Amino acid sequence: MPSISPWQVFTMEDRHFLRVLIVSGFVVAALMLAARSNLRGDWLALLNSLGKFKKEFAGGVKQEQRRRPLSTAIAETQLALYVGEPFKNFDRLEWQEFWDIVYGRRYMDNPRGRNWPKVYRQLTIEEIRIKLVDMYTFPFARFSDEQWGVFFGVALKSK
Repeated sequence: MPSISPWQVFTMEDRHFLRVLIVSGFVVAALMLAARSNLRGDWLALLNSLGKFKKEFAGGVKQEQRRRPLSTAIAETQLALYVGEPFKNFDRLEWQEFWDIVYGRRYMDNPRGRNWPKVYRQLTIEEIRIKLVDMYTFPFARFSDEQWGVFFGVALKSK
């Protein structure tokens, strides 16, 4: 009985596919070998990220410094009186967007680098100022430090 070589089992198209598959396997292996230091750093960063997420979910999210009050009606009225435009003509959706800027939390890029998990936090007072000046140039672009103090005193009053 004659022996059959493995290549005789495959058709010509199958042989071509196997050659392409083997060559591409060698190319991938060579690329992984060349980039092993980067891959090692990415692997360690991934493990670090998973550890941080595990700690965050196991230990809960840190308490934020600012907590949204149950009712913002008094603050909305005071802002409309003291600041005027744009707060005078705000509707419910605009107030919701404003309070989300002041009290909302969002994912931010981690300052340590791209391999770190994103940070879930509130905006700082300075970031709120910048965002409000971008969104509502009038009147916030002309606010002095004293006016910002009064504004944040009204907006962040906890009652």
